[in-house]
Amino acid sequence: IENCSSPHNIIFEILESDFIEDFSIVEKFASRVRKIGCQIAIDDFGSGYSSMENILKLKPEIIKIDGSLIKNIEKSKESQTIVKNIINMSKDLNAKTVAEYIHSKEVFEITKDLGVDYLQGFYLGEPTLYDKKIA
Repeated sequence: IENCSSPHNIIFEILESDFIEDFSIVEKFASRVRKIGCQIAIDDFGSGYSSMENILKLKPEIIKIDGSLIKNIEKSKESQTIVKNIINMSKDLNAKTVAEYIHSKEVFEITKDLGVDYLQGFYLGEPTLYDKKIA
């Protein structure tokens, strides 16, 4: 990473989990990669029971909202409430939000109206394989 010409384009995703036994290792890693310009994202936020204290310690630049909260958001006021609160918390922490599982126009519109910063999912495009031989 130290030899990368564009470290600001690198985002390390850390999966939300209670199973990190020594969070200080994660904190040290985040500190080290930030010093060279990389960013940290919490992935699948809202899927587990991770400590909010760890989120405060890590101070991620990006919080990716778990697809389980998004996939039925058009039918669930509860999901909308939770997502809205994650967005508000993220803004207060100066973190951008990403909604996973954008699979329909309706879900796209709802998440956009709620104020999610970035969206990803099959409605927007299927994942593609990057082959540097082609580029």
